[in-house]
Amino acid sequence: MVFFVFGLMLLGDSLWRGRSPSLVFVANTIFFCVSVLATWYAFRPNALERAVRIVGMNIGSQNTLIRFENDWYRDVFLEENR
Repeated sequence: MVFFVFGLMLLGDSLWRGRSPSLVFVANTIFFCVSVLATWYAFRPNALERAVRIVGMNIGSQNTLIRFENDWYRDVFLEENR
């Protein structure tokens, strides 16, 4: 991240002096942006994790309160846990 900020400062310097940014800088910036997007895509929650939320827990009676965004997930969950 520090290198990205340093690169942005170099870009600002190049633009301030009226020079075009170097090809290496542009390639590194594109690589950094693609890497961040790929990391976000790879580690985002899947559809099931986005559809189920734990609302609360009761340790004494060992109950977990769950909210389902999708009714089908709720029905399957209740059917499997009878």
